[in-house]
Amino acid sequence: MMPSLPMEKKSVAGEDKVEIMEKFTYLNMKTGMSHTELLNLPYKVFLSYLKHYQIFDLMSTEEGQKYLEQVERAKKTEPDFAKLRQVTGYKKRQVRNDGCSGSWRLSSGDRAR
Repeated sequence: MMPSLPMEKKSVAGEDKVEIMEKFTYLNMKTGMSHTELLNLPYKVFLSYLKHYQIFDLMSTEEGQKYLEQVERAKKTEPDFAKLRQVTGYKKRQVRNDGCSGSWRLSSGDRAR
């Protein structure tokens, strides 16, 4: 499936019939496979071809590369704690020798006044 941002509009009922033929035509042009060969592909292989050729096309333009970067950023679910510490001023937690962890502290310039 084509990478997309969460806020993009999905296809409406009735549009799927035309879209499927567009996908077959697109893969026919990219792979050189005949319509019959494409129909005989396992569905997962068909989707894999479609996804990867669309990504290759997007990577070939600067606008497409920016779009793919936005998609990757939207899919990311884990926070980047190092960047958060830089922005908020929190220090990394200190672990003492006895196995207990130290407390979170604001750096001296970020304390509440």
